[in-house]
Amino acid sequence: AAKQELKKEIRQQFDLAIKGFNAYLQYIGSEKTIDKEQEKERIELKYGCLDCLAHINLHPAVAQPAKVHEIFKDVETEYKDNPEKISKAWTLLIQADLDLGKIDEAEARFNTMLEQYGSTKRIPLAAKDVGFAFEARAEELAATDKAKASEIRKKAAKYFYVWIGESKKRGVTGENLLSMLESRLDSVCYRMGFGASRTAARQVQRHNGIMVNGRRVN
Repeated sequence: AAKQELKKEIRQQFDLAIKGFNAYLQYIGSEKTIDKEQEKERIELKYGCLDCLAHINLHPAVAQPAKVHEIFKDVETEYKDNPEKISKAWTLLIQADLDLGKIDEAEARFNTMLEQYGSTKRIPLAAKDVGFAFEARAEELAATDKAKASEIRKKAAKYFYVWIGESKKRGVTGENLLSMLESRLDSVCYRMGFGASRTAARQVQRHNGIMVNGRRVN
């Protein structure tokens, strides 16, 4: 009962935040700008609101990924001179597609993103998300259709190669490797004190003792 009350309270807070951001977007849209600097500031503020709204709708407490497509429907037109912002929005759109179970659409969107905005730092993150989605699908099919599961795992591997390859291009290779190792779930669990050693933390993880974004993972 306490958990349900907490969830309800969190959802109410998110609903208030959504109303606030939408009201602010209306205000920004009606505001008249005098010069280029003010216009630039207005565009930055608008993007910040859109980004926050997208993250709220992707949160498990709200779980409305379909709205992310509506939020970013004009992003390519409004921010055509800022590929970093577009690729950030596309990363969130890929997450929304994956939450909706539209893995093929997410894959198509990622490939277009790689072709058009391949130089941006969002590529590794998007590749990782798509790769893990294909890996999860392969796990589901492993018991019933091994051939199909194997084919999907090859797809997942392709995206993991992109993730690792693109990560290596950005920064010092040794530091990138350490960063990837430290971001493993067992390492994070160990650092948070869920186990006396990495082995103990890995054991907790393997027994489905960890939840990430409201989902049990191992």
